[in-house]
Amino acid sequence: MSAPVSWMTQVETYLAYRRSHGFQLAIEATQLRSFAQYAEKEGTETHLTIALAVAWARTARCPNPFTWGRRLDVLRGFARYCLRVDPATEIPPSGLFGRTHRHLIPHIYTEAELIALLDATSTLEPQRGLRPVTCRCIFGLLAASGLRISEALALTDSNVDLVAGILNIRDAKFHKQRLVPLHSSVTTSLSIYVQQRDQLVPKPLSNQFFLRDDGRPANQAGMAVCLANTLSETGLEVSWRLSASSPP
Repeated sequence: MSAPVSWMTQVETYLAYRRSHGFQLAIEATQLRSFAQYAEKEGTETHLTIALAVAWARTARCPNPFTWGRRLDVLRGFARYCLRVDPATEIPPSGLFGRTHRHLIPHIYTEAELIALLDATSTLEPQRGLRPVTCRCIFGLLAASGLRISEALALTDSNVDLVAGILNIRDAKFHKQRLVPLHSSVTTSLSIYVQQRDQLVPKPLSNQFFLRDDGRPANQAGMAVCLANTLSETGLEVSWRLSASSPP
């Protein structure tokens, strides 16, 4: 009899299968690997059961039914995959911890609010470093172009044509490519950012357009912290959906 396949191997196989069909699964991958580590540590179940799923869901740092339910939502797809080869697999039912989706009302920024947000980036530390400059440029670009934060952070120097004023988004929604024309004021802002970036980080460790002070690419986690800090300075609502009546 062959040895049972480890939980981590099953998770990685599932992730590879989903990614082969075009799914990125960044958050899901973190959650599923957490489940695999928990299941292997417990070592009491060789099949995915509802009891095991619930026990893992309750280990979340935020101890509330909404978070537990969201974790089970991620695990449910993996369970269906496991069921193909293991008939003993149990699929956690939906709604076990109540509703897992919230209907949030988006906040559309006025021009005055957007200006206040951009000005507040100057309070970020280090004030003479690249971080305030990068945040101001990214937030302004999102507002002026309608880009997703993931698209903005994925830009490389070769994707930004400052002469023609065009962004080449190579991995847009559904993995399509699109060109985004820019207002001349946005192109000017990006050009100024490049000058400041190259002066503050003369030896970058990445060819990404938006960088941190250490020369590595800016990331969503860091941008979320910066956004929260600048919003606390202005008293505005938290939202990634920035909008303005005119470019910054």
